[in-house]
Amino acid sequence: MIKVGKVLVFLTTAMVLLCGCSSTELEERNFPLAAAVTWEETGGYQMALGFQRVSDVADQKTEKENRANIAAAGTNSYELFEEADAKNPGKMDYNHIKALVIGQELLFHSEQLADFLDFVEQQNVIARSTLLFTCKATPEELMACGENLEDNVGNYLKDLITSSQDHKSDAAVTLGDLLKAYHNQDEMLMIPELGLDSGQPVIAGYEVLCGFTPAGYLTSEQGEQLLLSCGELLRYGIAMEDGSLIQLSGIHCQYEIRGNGAQVDETVWISGNIKRFAGEIPENMEELFADELTKQAQEQLREQGIDLTNSYYKLGGYDRTAYARYASDYPAYLANLRIQYVCRFHEI
Repeated sequence: MIKVGKVLVFLTTAMVLLCGCSSTELEERNFPLAAAVTWEETGGYQMALGFQRVSDVADQKTEKENRANIAAAGTNSYELFEEADAKNPGKMDYNHIKALVIGQELLFHSEQLADFLDFVEQQNVIARSTLLFTCKATPEELMACGENLEDNVGNYLKDLITSSQDHKSDAAVTLGDLLKAYHNQDEMLMIPELGLDSGQPVIAGYEVLCGFTPAGYLTSEQGEQLLLSCGELLRYGIAMEDGSLIQLSGIHCQYEIRGNGAQVDETVWISGNIKRFAGEIPENMEELFADELTKQAQEQLREQGIDLTNSYYKLGGYDRTAYARYASDYPAYLANLRIQYVCRFHEI
């Protein structure tokens, strides 16, 4: 019976895939490409969805058009999506969402964020590969930006991340990364924060979660140092105090993490090619840059408890004794961490 059941499931699945969706089904569906959701103490969950036309998704002719935006609310995640479905003129299909924006009120409310993540994961509502952002603006304000854009909000936010020529393709933060941080609660997650500039979304900085707990805010420059330290950049621009402009490329990172009693010492080696764009490259360029990176990393540890190298995630592979000591005490690990950078550059 088990084998027969598996065969029947396979045949049923194959028939669905081969038959595809009829033109009538496509015409009845709406495809949100962006979702923004937040939490209000008095109103519960608030969500806004941004759409594109069905005719843009497939070569189907239809007289029905999607609304520009749909707003929904609910005291729990089930009610939230139920209301969104009810307000939609056709069947809702969330599989095409490009960007999920979590409002800061929800991001900083661990209990409600956990409820939302449990729902979208268990119901498989939104794909884990969906790009993740946060924003202070309301969901309605963010989706209204679509009126000022040449493309819909979802595609615009996707291009905002993927069009960068300096970042590696896997540097983007996704819903899957947030789910992983939620379940493991043992790593740092840097989520791009959107600001509104002349009615258009821009990346203003980054909100950081450490062990699924809000840790603080990083400027764009500090966020770039984190990406550099984690080997997520292809290129990095360096502006010296004398006005010299230098580009670092071919970036490679190596790490050493060792426990020294209660203290944990981490050394980050950064190597790559440097090229002068303006001014001169100092003879002690490697030392100057390493000292600046070390200074910034230690300041973030002291002031916000943010590790710009995300070393806790790698600790188990370098020092099992230290990992066992701090396996259930992430804050203590950060308090006892000391970071040092060493740079080795080749001028081209």
